[in-house]
Amino acid sequence: FAKYFNIDPHQAELRSLQKLAVEAGSSAWSDDSRATCLDLLFSVVIEPQLSDGLVLVYDYPACQAALAKCYRDAQGRRVSRRFEAFLNRVELANGYFELTDGQEQATRFAEDQQARKIAGKTEMVADQRLLAALESGLPECSGVALGVDRLLMQIEGATSLDQVMPFSWDRCEILFSLFVLVVLILVTLKIMIHRLRWLCASGITNNCCGNTGDNRVSRHRF
Repeated sequence: FAKYFNIDPHQAELRSLQKLAVEAGSSAWSDDSRATCLDLLFSVVIEPQLSDGLVLVYDYPACQAALAKCYRDAQGRRVSRRFEAFLNRVELANGYFELTDGQEQATRFAEDQQARKIAGKTEMVADQRLLAALESGLPECSGVALGVDRLLMQIEGATSLDQVMPFSWDRCEILFSLFVLVVLILVTLKIMIHRLRWLCASGITNNCCGNTGDNRVSRHRF
């Protein structure tokens, strides 16, 4: 952020972030939250300009901590203990030092509810089971979520996830269309066979042609 926007993402004023978000995106971002503006600016402006190879981004602002712990850095700024890994500008992994303080998590839930209410969004019910688990004493832990499909895409030199997923949406859509087509053909054939059997079994004779003495089944083009 210091390189591309000449700002400190931890201390920049919200109006400054909203102004930058509007310039990078659209006027629809003029009233969004701090976390949303930072996410937009990083995704739209910074991420496409990351260097080749593996890049680790860490010390995210506290407003983007999600379920990660926070701490004070050397400058006294409150930052989150999480990181993201990018390979050739593609996000591969997201890692946390998990928050284990139940009261802190309850406060974050309440702040998120307030932010959603101000934004006119539907309020979400706080996960009481998670809070109870934290209060009962969750041990220190951390974890990393790795996108295996994205890693395969990088290894194979693919340009989209569809190329490495066995059941991608595009492939499933094609297979489903073929399945529907086959079903329609089979149903049509079944109806035709049933109709032919009915014609043969109904004793259609030459009566329809004016011959009342011949009970042989007449032949018609279907």
